[in-house]
Amino acid sequence: MPGLGVSGLAARHFPQCTVSAGYRERPMETYLVGGAVRDRLLGEPESDRDYVLVGMTGTDAEALERQGYRKVGRDFPIWISPGGEEYAPARASHRQTWTPETTLEEDLARRDLTINAMAVAANGNLVDPFGGQEDLKHHRLRHVSDAGFREDPLRVLRLARFASRFPSFHIARSTLAVARSVVSGGGLSRIAPERIWTETLRALMEKRPRRYFQVLRQTGALAATFPELAALEGVPQPPLHHPEGDVWTHTLLVLDQASRMHLPLESRLAALFHDIGKGATPKDLWPAHVGHEKAALPLLEKIAARYPVSRSHLRIMRRMAQYHTSIHQILQFRHPGKIVLLLQALDALRPVETLDALLLACMADARGRTGHEDDPYPQAIHLRKAQRAILQAKNTPEWKQLTTSPPPGAGMASAIFALRTESCRKWLQEQPAQPKFTSTVRLG
Repeated sequence: MPGLGVSGLAARHFPQCTVSAGYRERPMETYLVGGAVRDRLLGEPESDRDYVLVGMTGTDAEALERQGYRKVGRDFPIWISPGGEEYAPARASHRQTWTPETTLEEDLARRDLTINAMAVAANGNLVDPFGGQEDLKHHRLRHVSDAGFREDPLRVLRLARFASRFPSFHIARSTLAVARSVVSGGGLSRIAPERIWTETLRALMEKRPRRYFQVLRQTGALAATFPELAALEGVPQPPLHHPEGDVWTHTLLVLDQASRMHLPLESRLAALFHDIGKGATPKDLWPAHVGHEKAALPLLEKIAARYPVSRSHLRIMRRMAQYHTSIHQILQFRHPGKIVLLLQALDALRPVETLDALLLACMADARGRTGHEDDPYPQAIHLRKAQRAILQAKNTPEWKQLTTSPPPGAGMASAIFALRTESCRKWLQEQPAQPKFTSTVRLG
C-alpha cells in the first residue's frame, strides 16, 4: 500500500483560525477527507479534494470569508476557497445543523463506505476509525453503518457505482444485505429521479460500467430503477448470431466493449438501451425479435418521463434503438433510395449531426458477442462514404437550379430526394458487390 503523506498540499489547504472559546483558545482543525484520501492510498490520481473543518464556529466562518472563501448553501453550508476546494464544517448524521462540538469521527461515521471514511490531518497523520485502509488492502467495499444506508437510499446506487469504478473490489456480504434491505423496504422511492439518473450517467463512464447494473440487479434495485433492463434477463436470442446467450448478457458485453473502446457518454447510453425492445417480445415468438426496434421507442419514452434525460441523449437513444439493425445491414443495401432514407432518418445529411457517436455504439453492439470482440466493422466506413457521396449532390448544376427556382409545396423535398438518390446511385455502382450474407447481416 503506497504511503499517504500530504506532499503537494500547501499550507493554505489547511487554514487555521484561532478563536476564543470561553476562557481558552482552541484552533479549528482542517482535514482532507473522502475520495482524495482513498485515491492517495491506492496510488491513483486524486479526485476532487474535500476538506472538513472540525471545531468551526461562526467567528471562524467570518475569518474564512475575509480570506476570500465563498459560502454556499444554508442548512449545510460549504465554503469554496479561492482555489476552488470545498470546505465543510464537521457534521453528524443525527444533527440537522453543524456545531463546533461535532467530532471528526462523527463526521466520518455519516459517510457511505469505509474507503471513503478516512481523513488526513495537516501533519500527514491518517485518521481511519472504520478500517478503510484495511478494506482497501483486501479490495473490499463495506458500508460504514446500516443507518447511513437507510437514511440515504442513494447509497445503494453509489455502492454499485464504486463497484464499477473499482472492478477488482468485492462487496462485503453485510453490505449487500443492508442494500437489499433498503431496496425491499421501498427506500429507492424516496430518491429524487435526478439523483438516480446522475448516478447512472457517472457509472456509465467508470472503468467497468457493467458492474453498476449487475450490483443493481443483485440488490433488487434494477427492477426498481430500470425495469426495462431487468426485463431482458432470460430473454433468448438466435444462438447463431448471439452465442453469448440472453439479451441481458449481450447488453453487458456491449457495455464492456463501450468501455474498452473509450466511447463518449452518448454512445454508451445508446448502447445500453439499444435492445430494450426485445424485452417486450411475446414469449411465443422467441428467440426471434422481429420489430423490437420500434417496440423500444415507447419504452424509451417511459424512461425519459421517469428521469431527466437530455434531448440530445434521448435523440441518439431513439436512433440507436430504431435503426441499429439497418446500420448493421447497410452493406447489403443495393437500392440507393433506401440508403438516402436511412441517412435522412439519422439526420446525417445536415451540417450538424451525431453520426459518429451512433456508429461507435453500433460497433460496440456488433462486438458485444462471444467470439466477435475484435471483429472489424466496415459498416461505419461504408455509411460514411455513402454520406459523403450523397452530400455531393449539392455541387451539381441541378441542385443549384433547384435552389434558384424551388418548386412549390412538397415538390422541393421530392426533388432533393431525387438528386440525393442519383448521387448515391452513381457511388453505389462503383462499389464492389458485397457477399449475400455476412457475419453481421442479422445483427440486432
